[in-house]
Amino acid sequence: MSGNVSLAIRGYQGKYLVWHTAASMPAAYFERIIPQLAEEHAESMAIGEITMIELEFLEERNSGKRFFRFSIDPDGIVKPV
Repeated sequence: MSGNVSLAIRGYQGKYLVWHTAASMPAAYFERIIPQLAEEHAESMAIGEITMIELEFLEERNSGKRFFRFSIDPDGIVKPV
């Protein structure tokens, strides 16, 4: 991965947005911090603060690759939010 990564990270409780963070960073830095981000946000799901995390890669034009969602509530990801 090279260049910059621009992304939005959103946390949802059901279909309601709880929080939203946007960032742009060098790809090498993103690769180093992704495990920490994943652990932090997984903890939010484990304690029931959120039920879905959505990553949106803002520079990706292909809608099939632009969004990555994972959820403990499958009803929340049936349709794009």
